[in-house]
Amino acid sequence: MLAVALLALAVPRLVAAITLLPSAHALDRLQSMRPVPTYNIERLIRSQRRALVWQPSGRTWTDLGLAQLLLAERSPDDDARAMARFEDAHRALVEGLSTAPANPFAWSRLAYAEAVLDGWTPQAIASLRMAFITGPFEPRLLWPRLRLSLSAWPVIPLEDQEMVLQQLRQGWEADPEAFAALVTRMDRVDIAKLALANSAADLRDLEVRLRAQRP
Repeated sequence: MLAVALLALAVPRLVAAITLLPSAHALDRLQSMRPVPTYNIERLIRSQRRALVWQPSGRTWTDLGLAQLLLAERSPDDDARAMARFEDAHRALVEGLSTAPANPFAWSRLAYAEAVLDGWTPQAIASLRMAFITGPFEPRLLWPRLRLSLSAWPVIPLEDQEMVLQQLRQGWEADPEAFAALVTRMDRVDIAKLALANSAADLRDLEVRLRAQRP
């Protein structure tokens, strides 16, 4: 009887894993920020939804949220379904984080979805804060999270600003050229200088790179 019970418990997990297999390659490419055709993203969403019927999983929910976000981003500006897709992504990410909260990638995506849907509300800022808390030194998140942080800067509370400045310093150390281009493009040069204020040499270097960015 014990063996039967254990088998019954294992079957949903096994079926969910098999259901996800055909789309595993597409998911791997998405997570590695490599291009994936839209039809593969749609197939991935379908397989994730089927898997969740058999075995609810925080990771599968957050992966579903990622796929739905990317599909929403590819929607034409006049496509009424775009906001509905962002809402679907938001629900999936909230569901996934409710059971697997230590995921800085999912928190970053949730902050982005919330900012798209409602602007930089206190809830969106709270999600961005969790993205920092759960993964302060995650290299793959560096530039996406910097873009979010610079976008949200005007409403980021004083007590959270040091986290952003630290992230900016990481960006400068990782790639000064990309850093200068980003802060120029987002009109956040003053914040960049604040982040580097403790190093006169870095400030001089930044000024040189900023001049090179000007037409």
